[in-house]
Amino acid sequence: MKNKLQAKILVFLLSIILGCKILDMYATHKIDTYLKTNFGKTNALEYDEIEINFLLGNAALKQCKAIQDSVTFESEKVEINNFSFYQYFINNKIKIESFTVENSKITGKIIDKKKEEKKPSKSWYEKVNIEEIAFKNLNINLTKQNNFPLSIDRIDVNLKDFTLDNPSTTSIPFEYSALKITIKKFKSQFSKVQAVGFSNFTFENEKIQVDSLEIIPLKSRENYIYHVPYEKDLLTLYIKKITVPSFKIHNKKRLFFELDTIFIDQGDFNVYGDRVVLEHPYQRKDLYSKSMRNLPFDIDIHKINIQDTQIVYEELTKKNGTPGLISFNSIHAEINDLTNVERENKFPRTVIHIDSRFMNTSDLKIDWSFKTDNLNDEFTIRGSLLNVPKESINSFMRPTTNVEVEGRINQLFFNLYGNDDVSNGDFEIDFDNFKINLLEDGNEKKSTFLDFKFIY
Repeated sequence: MKNKLQAKILVFLLSIILGCKILDMYATHKIDTYLKTNFGKTNALEYDEIEINFLLGNAALKQCKAIQDSVTFESEKVEINNFSFYQYFINNKIKIESFTVENSKITGKIIDKKKEEKKPSKSWYEKVNIEEIAFKNLNINLTKQNNFPLSIDRIDVNLKDFTLDNPSTTSIPFEYSALKITIKKFKSQFSKVQAVGFSNFTFENEKIQVDSLEIIPLKSRENYIYHVPYEKDLLTLYIKKITVPSFKIHNKKRLFFELDTIFIDQGDFNVYGDRVVLEHPYQRKDLYSKSMRNLPFDIDIHKINIQDTQIVYEELTKKNGTPGLISFNSIHAEINDLTNVERENKFPRTVIHIDSRFMNTSDLKIDWSFKTDNLNDEFTIRGSLLNVPKESINSFMRPTTNVEVEGRINQLFFNLYGNDDVSNGDFEIDFDNFKINLLEDGNEKKSTFLDFKFIY
């Protein structure tokens, strides 16, 4: 009797195993047939191997390749674990323990397609819940619509408790409990003469860090102007580190970003303008308050802290000449309440305070303020500049205007105010033996047309 019972148990277990294998084979065949029938004929989806474990709700595609228009996605493995058949058949919901994509790459060209208005249709599911979504080692090499390249060496994404409701009334149609993103070596060209990139980006637990952010010139100073449609500047930027300790995305009808503080450390920004070859176009630029109001999303930045940064502006106005130069060194700045949303039913005033060294010799202080909700875009800028030697002024004036100054500025105080239409202000200046000389083309003094010997 005992042997018969053991034999029955063994047969039962073998039957279960055999049944599971048959189900796996049947499910594999059905899914394989479905994929090849619907995608194989157009080469939209290819793969070397498909694995199905019907009992555990697991599925995997190995060495798969998908093509959409002119963009190709390839992956060593795409895997789903613990698909809940109960939730799918009983509650019309998709519930998955994990969705993983390993060692993938996206290549090709992005085509600018006309957007077709789609009529809303009822989805075949009520809700999607995936406990973990992971993209491991994703590489991107694309040509954008403007024919400029975009490349990323590696992206890793991990998303916890992904939930997609149908329909959604919020700006982001899904929710999650935790998100981690790591991007290595990003570079994107945005014009014939400029590209932007960074070495590392991380986002985890609402904290952002960007290392080695750059705007890179792709042409030389001598030649870049022949590759632009109108007169514009050539930019060079390097920021060692940007840190945001608290970055929150509020999922409302209108997308809302909230940042506690942005720390910008060790920035070096150079602006070079060739004013010889092309004409300067007339371009009306909005003030910052209006630009903030017109953003397609809401943003509230409580503070921006800039440390140990410098800005250099150079301008070439004569062929084969020397560019004029102005520099702002050792910049320490604090920007408070940069926002386009109300706080406690009112808009705060944006206040900017800047301390720097003008031409690395003179103390410059600036206080600037405005309110985003002010439709007249009113602003005030006041500050002071101390102990300016003639060399600091002539480094820009002499090459660009054929003007040379003598003497020095001891103190300069300014108070400017205005709006989107007009601006006004007053200055107070204290100087010693201040003269302005007009130069010949050979840089010889032609005449002294202003000779200041008083305090204005």
